[in-house]
Amino acid sequence: MPHRLEITLKPGLFDAEGHGIRNKTLHYFGINIDAVRTIQVITIDAALMPDQLIKVQTEIFTNPVTQVSAFTPLPLDFDWTIWMGFRPGVKDNAGSTAVEAVEDVLGIKLNPGEAIYTSKRYCFKAMDMTDVQADTLARELLANDIIQQWRIYSKFNWNPDIGIGMMIPKVQLNHIPAVTAISVDSDRSLEAVSLARNLALNPNDIPIIRQYFFKPSVHQDRAKWGLSDPTDIELEYLSQARSDHCNHNTFRGIFRYHNLDTGDKVTVNNLFKTCIEAPTLALKAQKPWVISVLWDNAGAARFDDDHYYVITGETHNSPSNMEAYGGAITGIVGVYRDPLGTGKGARLIMGSYGFCVGPRDYSGNLKPRLHPRRLLDGIIEGVRDGGNKSGIPTTLGMTIDLSQLPFEEPLRDDQALFSESAGRFIVTVSADNEQAFESLMLKAETQSSTIDFACIGKTTEEAGFLEIQGQSKDMLLCLSIAELKTAWKKPFGALI
Repeated sequence: MPHRLEITLKPGLFDAEGHGIRNKTLHYFGINIDAVRTIQVITIDAALMPDQLIKVQTEIFTNPVTQVSAFTPLPLDFDWTIWMGFRPGVKDNAGSTAVEAVEDVLGIKLNPGEAIYTSKRYCFKAMDMTDVQADTLARELLANDIIQQWRIYSKFNWNPDIGIGMMIPKVQLNHIPAVTAISVDSDRSLEAVSLARNLALNPNDIPIIRQYFFKPSVHQDRAKWGLSDPTDIELEYLSQARSDHCNHNTFRGIFRYHNLDTGDKVTVNNLFKTCIEAPTLALKAQKPWVISVLWDNAGAARFDDDHYYVITGETHNSPSNMEAYGGAITGIVGVYRDPLGTGKGARLIMGSYGFCVGPRDYSGNLKPRLHPRRLLDGIIEGVRDGGNKSGIPTTLGMTIDLSQLPFEEPLRDDQALFSESAGRFIVTVSADNEQAFESLMLKAETQSSTIDFACIGKTTEEAGFLEIQGQSKDMLLCLSIAELKTAWKKPFGALI
């Protein structure tokens, strides 16, 4: 029997995610929302006993300091609520991690076919919002219909006892898998197959693919194995192998450049070989400090007699354009993976990234899959989660004074340190920009009030220490970065 656990912030705590959605709703669509509250939904499709459910609820999924949860619909007030979750077959990374956590805490293994799925429910306070506007928010802000699905409920058709019901995005195969031969008797028919199956075959590749399968020698070899027309598996393989992401067709293409001012014309055959590979190999031949390029997972250069440093770069344009968050997070994680797999392995020190999108206020005739403002927001979130939260250490010291935090009501020191959970975040501003930053914050308005902010600390000249003072000025923590790293690594033992 499946079970649905809903989790949200305690009443009175600032919902940073909901506040961000509220701001985007106003700036993107001009729709005024009074408030947005977010609910995390955990659907446990596994045969767990009542005591096991309570254990995972309290020990894994619910933060007792900042959150409340229940296996029944949480009674948050709303005018509209929108549920958003993955489509069947889409990888749910958080759900997979939840399975590992449940198995570790309970000391069990889930049965084949059992799983845990994650989703979200957003509660909107907006009496004047229409059903069309609610659908616009779901379709163009909250979800990407390539990988996600959604349900919209008004307060008038909401059943507080049933809630969203049991949304289980499990793939149900009601057929016997089989390899199917597909007739491609003309370019037009193969183009139709490409469109119907979302193969996205390049129009220039279609006649070449057909010519290959109709070669007499290929036809004879295939006949020995009982094959004639290409199979669906082969066409799927060609679609992937010939995609721009895997094959870099753009970099390998022919570019014809015409300078309209001078009249000069230049033809570049294969940007990768002429503009990337050739100068890189020339540099390697001239510079003895270049150790390895263009064949391992990343480039390596000499730092000193005992160390090499490793650098790699990657574009993730097409994946990010289709699914901004997922494309960006896989891109940045891939960039981190490559140095780790170079030579005998490298130690990560830092990552850098850059974003190139269209104007955020674009309102022209082109209809991109994702508007530039949404594309950029999703990319930033993906890099934040995949890059900034990956645990790569910094070398700056910092002092934090919790007594300077702006509170409507006092919090314990341990509660105050849950900065993100309580809707707060820390930014570092150079001394030269301090006045400009404070001026910006004073001008930045929410719907009814200015943003609360305070200077709670400073970087120290003595790098490598973290010092935290409590609200009563008592010293809560004063440790070196080395000590903090040791404490962080200790639970992992020999794994890191």
